[in-house]
Amino acid sequence: MVRSVKTLLLQRLAIEAMVMCFAFVAHAQTYQYTLQPGSTITPYANGQPIGPSESLSGTFSWSCTGYDQIGNLYTFEVMALDFQSSSYSLTFDTNASVSVTGSGYFTLGSAVYTKGLAASPAFLTGPEGTYAGNPWGPSQLSLSEYLWPGLRPPSGPAVAWVSFTAVLVPEPNALIVFGLGLFAVIGRRRRGV
Repeated sequence: MVRSVKTLLLQRLAIEAMVMCFAFVAHAQTYQYTLQPGSTITPYANGQPIGPSESLSGTFSWSCTGYDQIGNLYTFEVMALDFQSSSYSLTFDTNASVSVTGSGYFTLGSAVYTKGLAASPAFLTGPEGTYAGNPWGPSQLSLSEYLWPGLRPPSGPAVAWVSFTAVLVPEPNALIVFGLGLFAVIGRRRRGV
């Protein structure tokens, strides 16, 4: 009886250590996302669509830069952004922040260079979006945002409407940490510890 309790406590300790390591790695890394089918961009002029929506593909990445306890939100720094359709492209310009609250709301804020649209540089931000998973490293993001001419604050009417769902690309280093922790638990179990 004493040995089984000791074994259970050691296994629990190993699992808790693995979870803490995984959480630490998750907060310190850059997260990369891939746009999913169904993502679109629609050109706008004077607040109205002026052309058909086009399929949008691409990737972006960001890093969690902190947590604001007063506002109950996480902030992120956009590190890279590259979206393309058959007629338009958006590429990363300068760093900007993104806010994600614990309630499931967020918005992407990024300065971008554009091709095929009326404004470059432009600022991609919008009404709101949602996320799934942890707020410091969401596994999925869904948002619809306007592309405004100029940099923050935007000047003039929106030049495009961008709507996308993006999924997190698994981070190999985080998977390695998780695998090592799992291997340690299995090793302890085989040794009878």
